[in-house]
Amino acid sequence: MVVRKETQQTGVKVNQPAQRNVPHGIRALSAILAMVMTMALMLLYAPMPHAKAEETPETQSGAMLSIDSSTAVLTDTSGYHLSATVTNTTDQEIPSGTLTLAMNAFYTFVSRNDIQEWSEGIGQIPTPDIVGQSEVPALQPGASANVRIDAESSQEALASIHSWGPKPVTLNYEADGVQQDEAHTFATRTGAGLNTPDTPAMNITIMQPLEAQGWTTDNTMLEQLVNKGGVTSAELSKIAVPGKEDEARLKSLEETFTKHDKLQVVADPTYLKAMSMPTQVDGITQPSLFDITAYSALNDSKTYDSSGVGT
Repeated sequence: MVVRKETQQTGVKVNQPAQRNVPHGIRALSAILAMVMTMALMLLYAPMPHAKAEETPETQSGAMLSIDSSTAVLTDTSGYHLSATVTNTTDQEIPSGTLTLAMNAFYTFVSRNDIQEWSEGIGQIPTPDIVGQSEVPALQPGASANVRIDAESSQEALASIHSWGPKPVTLNYEADGVQQDEAHTFATRTGAGLNTPDTPAMNITIMQPLEAQGWTTDNTMLEQLVNKGGVTSAELSKIAVPGKEDEARLKSLEETFTKHDKLQVVADPTYLKAMSMPTQVDGITQPSLFDITAYSALNDSKTYDSSGVGT
C-alpha cells in the first residue's frame, strides 16, 4: 500500500497537467526520475525470504527408518514381533540410540480417513502404550543396522487390549536426545481370547433378480387391440416380448443358475410368462415390478378396480 501511495503522489507532482510552461525535456527527465523512485521503493518494501523456510525439521535429520516385518494380527498368544532397518543417510556419524515401539491399545478408528491419514504418517493419534524398546548402534554415514523388537503376549500394553479391530502403532527412532525418524503401522486384534459376547450366527442368502431389460412390442397386435375389436387373452400375453438383447443375457444367467444351485432366483412373473421356456425360480416379485407402495399411497381400490388392477 505504501508503494502505491508514493507512486500516485509522484505522478501528481511530476505530471501536473497545469504546468504547460515546463519544457518537454524537463518533463521527460522528471518522468524517468519518477520511474526510478518507484522501482527503488518497490525494492525497499519487497518482502525478504523467510530464513527458516530452508531449515530442516529436527525430526528429519537424515536417518531413514523402514519396517521390514511386523505382527499384523494380534491374538491372545501371538505377542508382537517387529524387524526394522535404520539407515544413516547423513554425512555425519549418528550416535547410538533407541528404537521404541508403542501403540494406543484403547483407540478405535472411526473412519477410512483416519486410517488413511495414519498410514500416510500425517495422523495425529497419541500412542502412549510402550510395547518394547531396542538399542540402535552408532551409525557411520551410509551405514545401516537391523533392529528387532519382540514382546510376549503377556506384555502390559498387549494384554490391556480388550476390543478387536486395528490399533495405531508407532515406531520411533531417537539418538542423542533427538528424534531421528518415525514410522506408522497397524496391529489388528482378533477376538481370540477376549471375553466378549459373540454375535449370533447369520444365514446369508444370495439372490439374483430376473427381469427383462427391454421389451419389444408387436405393432400389428397392438393395432388389433386398440382399433380393431381387441385380442384374445392368449394373444395379449404376446403383445410385448423381451428384447433380443435379453436372449443372450438370459442364456448367461441360466448357466450361472446351473453352476450355483444355492443361488436364489426371484423373477418377474410377466417376464416368465413371456419366455418360451420359463426357467425355474425360487420366488416372484410383483408383476412388471409393480410398485405396491404407490398402490397403497393412493388408497382408492375402486379406481384400481376400474382400471383392471384387482385388490
